Amino acid sequence: MDQRQGGNRALLNDTQLEDVRRRLHQYRPVDVLGLNGVATASGQHWTVPDLKQALQQWQGVVYQSDSSY
Repeated sequence: MDQRQGGNRALLNDTQLEDVRRRLHQYRPVDVLGLNGVATASGQHWTVPDLKQALQQWQGVVYQSDSSY
């Protein structure tokens, strides 16, 4: 039986999740974070560190574990 508590998911409601999905498809990391703020040299593809920064900027949310992103 699954023993996870689901506490991290509770940080975002369905509307917020849809907003994040839309932005991830609409923007590249370099568009949101700038060339100096991205985890890759070109900033063309989303990485966990990039998502972590963007989610904090967009929704004010920080998860306890990087694996939650």
